[in-house]
Amino acid sequence: MPDMVVAVLVLGRSVVFGHALESGDQAWPYHLRDELERELGEEVTLEVRRLNPDGRDPTEYLRRMFEEVRPDVVNILPSPYDFATARVENRINELFGVRIGRMARWVEKRTTRPSTAGRAGRINRLSRRIAHRFIGARPDLTREQVERTFEAVYRFLAQQEDVTVVVRASPRPSSLVRQQNPKYVRILDEFNAEWKRKSLERHFFWSPAAEQSDDDYLRDGVHTTVSGQRTRALVLLPTMLEAIREHQRTREQGSPAIRTS
Repeated sequence: MPDMVVAVLVLGRSVVFGHALESGDQAWPYHLRDELERELGEEVTLEVRRLNPDGRDPTEYLRRMFEEVRPDVVNILPSPYDFATARVENRINELFGVRIGRMARWVEKRTTRPSTAGRAGRINRLSRRIAHRFIGARPDLTREQVERTFEAVYRFLAQQEDVTVVVRASPRPSSLVRQQNPKYVRILDEFNAEWKRKSLERHFFWSPAAEQSDDDYLRDGVHTTVSGQRTRALVLLPTMLEAIREHQRTREQGSPAIRTS
């Protein structure tokens, strides 16, 4: 097979940008790129772009992005996080206004350092439980809003006949997230099963989520350490290799894969 340059586009949010790490290139997409180049013996170009499931239709945003990047393989993550987790800050906003909510979030960041390595301390965990109980919490978005965005993303991707799509399953949360949101795991399992079905119906590749311990998470229980990022890359690697090789075979044959919209 002649030498080729493979263009990979990763869509995601703060984790794919290496939030709270010393450098953005410590995030898992960059670990993945290095492993792909080693396995394939070919150059892999990587673009990491933001995709927020905020209820809006991102089709025009994606169209402009694809014209610029011209990806061969796209990697995305449908996640229930925005409707399955409730935040005290949102409830404060509702009760007292956005300004007070921002102040509360600022105080939490200054006093608990949620974006540092290590597990949250006992006092921190206790204060969060008290806040959830006596102030209350609510999600950022509704399920309808989140799924409206991902449905539009899937429609757009299914129309890109020269692009191969890999969907990564949403990972199980840390114990901190589970403690604050007892129904999260049930919602997650159902959500992953639904979007796996939708992915396979469109002939997208599906990659399982990495199994991670609390040591792989920062104190906020959401973002991951460097080792946690690398684990995600290694779990995704086999599916990405399979997708890239199928894409290359299809390109050599000159017949794009058939997908349904």
